Amino acid sequence: MGKLQGLNGKKAVGRCGGFDHGEYEYISNTSIALNTCMAQGLSLFEFGVKGSMFGSPSIGWNNSSKIIDESWTGMGLDCQLADKTPLRVDYRTTVPGALYTVQGNRFGWDWSVPGSPGSIVLLENNKECANKMDILDCGQIFYAKTPMGPVVFSFSQPLEKLESISWEHWRFNFKNPGVTIMVTPLLSEDDIPDEKSLKNWIGITENPPLYCSETFDKSDDGILIQSNFTSFDESSTDYAPLPPTSLLASNNRGLSSSNDHEVLLQTIHGPFAVVKDSGGSYEQNLNTKWMGASLQATTLNIDINEKLPFELAYAGDATWDENSVMDKFLSWRLWAQVHSLLSQDMKDELIKRVPIPTKEDFSDSLMTRLEPISQQKWKLDKTIFTVFDEDSAASYDIDWYNGLTLSGLRRAGDCSDEEVASQAKSLAKEIKIDRQDMIAYYSIFSDWALGAPWTDARGEVFNFDCAHNGLEGILAEREFCLWEGDNDGAAYMEYLAAKMSLIFVISEVPCATNIGEGTSYGTQVIYEGRFGVNVLIKGRAPYNLAGDFPEFSALLKNHGPFEKLKQQSADYLEEGTRYQDWLAFYVGEECAAELRKGKDEVGAEGFEGNQEAREQASVFYHVSPNMSLRLMILEESPKAIEDSYKLELPLLARIYCQAGMRLKED
Repeated sequence: MGKLQGLNGKKAVGRCGGFDHGEYEYISNTSIALNTCMAQGLSLFEFGVKGSMFGSPSIGWNNSSKIIDESWTGMGLDCQLADKTPLRVDYRTTVPGALYTVQGNRFGWDWSVPGSPGSIVLLENNKECANKMDILDCGQIFYAKTPMGPVVFSFSQPLEKLESISWEHWRFNFKNPGVTIMVTPLLSEDDIPDEKSLKNWIGITENPPLYCSETFDKSDDGILIQSNFTSFDESSTDYAPLPPTSLLASNNRGLSSSNDHEVLLQTIHGPFAVVKDSGGSYEQNLNTKWMGASLQATTLNIDINEKLPFELAYAGDATWDENSVMDKFLSWRLWAQVHSLLSQDMKDELIKRVPIPTKEDFSDSLMTRLEPISQQKWKLDKTIFTVFDEDSAASYDIDWYNGLTLSGLRRAGDCSDEEVASQAKSLAKEIKIDRQDMIAYYSIFSDWALGAPWTDARGEVFNFDCAHNGLEGILAEREFCLWEGDNDGAAYMEYLAAKMSLIFVISEVPCATNIGEGTSYGTQVIYEGRFGVNVLIKGRAPYNLAGDFPEFSALLKNHGPFEKLKQQSADYLEEGTRYQDWLAFYVGEECAAELRKGKDEVGAEGFEGNQEAREQASVFYHVSPNMSLRLMILEESPKAIEDSYKLELPLLARIYCQAGMRLKED
């Protein structure tokens, strides 16, 4: 097939993204997360809701900055120092800290009061100097001992003199104009550069890798990605950094392999490491065999014939409406995979209630957004949030909705009913442009450091549940391309899915914390620049798992933290609450009682405003992920699983158990 073009700064904007709202309005964040701190304007802050400020360049009050470029690695700004000397600022996750490049030979740094240091340590000669006098011959790297922790300063040329005007105000003097300063607050004293790593810290400051462009080759069972980095003005660099999440996922039982590298420090999302003397490139090989998995019933004759549930699927933020295009495909995503096991009455009911939509209905169900930086458009369902507010501007969960809508169309195309399958495949071909605009979200908002697209178009949150639903949509588009003979299109989807796979096999992300007691089974959500939340035993929804998604189950079974998954299942069973009354566990006893009185058509009385106070929310977020874990990943006895629940399981879960559902892997 040869090399194909992957992601780059023109295709992907990552955490710098936003979207249009009206003709002149642009919705975006006002801050950006770096590897070890937040940047807002030209100031650096600690992570966290109440993060204190470290400091900022000395730019004075009458100043403004202009964004010169934004991409999936970060952004560049043009501004001026207080004396009008031009200053370039780079906020990139491909380097340890914030970069400041000044055209002159003098640079000022102003500390905040809580950030001002008592002393500095010159790392090239291990000399400590008090912060109350001018310091000569500072070399190219030192760290400041601040009350907020160590802050490393590295320079592209030797610092001749550090003027300590006061505790909070420094002035740096260099011999030659045109110098780059990198300021890196550290998360731990353990990351203070040692003698071995000083050369790399200085080298990155002298020749920083700022931009990344990827190409890839496809083989029968994998994707080989080559990442190429360049520096200022697209000049060459000797350093190639690795995405922090890919290093967290390195113990993945054969999912990935990459070049030898050196870890320099820890970041909020994992280790920061570089491949040095590489000409600014590295290769990563990703296994894709898990993408070929599907469901397989080990018992074909089951004795279930009953009316399908009022809600055929969980409809997310919007009210269930089986006449909507999205809810039709949310339904087919589930029921097409077990269609051959349904009674004829159930098959007839399904096709009567959720027939395959027309091209016109599908296209009319979408609205278009514009990403202003790259001027790329993407589409989403227009009823998701406007059901509550007709002027609502959605920025989050797009990966959830686009992913599961496309997955439902794909599953319908694989349905055992030949007419349904034919209609679905015909529709997929007819809406190719709409599909491409929906799937564009996953390229546009891909983030280099995460190796995956943000759940929020502004780069503010990464929700693991939404993300693996997005992964499901990418694999659906891969299948559509194969149906159409578009091998390059299918390969690009496989490339995106392979990159995303790494973040799902991580035990947990460093920024995530336990909100409550108990063992962490994985990370649930990451909030940019603040914190993350882990999956705990008391949590209702295990976002590290996915129900009714065989490919994801195969990914976890073959490459995930298997022992931790076993522990998660065993702990759930031992704790027992979710097995006593699976619906009450999720929605509460009062709501469960109302739902069981038949009020599910409108939501339980008093609970209509809560989108998750519904039976199918419990199925989607609780029963199905647990069922997929026990049946397909751990391969436990189907009868033992069903018997462990004290009350009758929902219909689809009973079909899974009684059919002895397993993974079929190529």
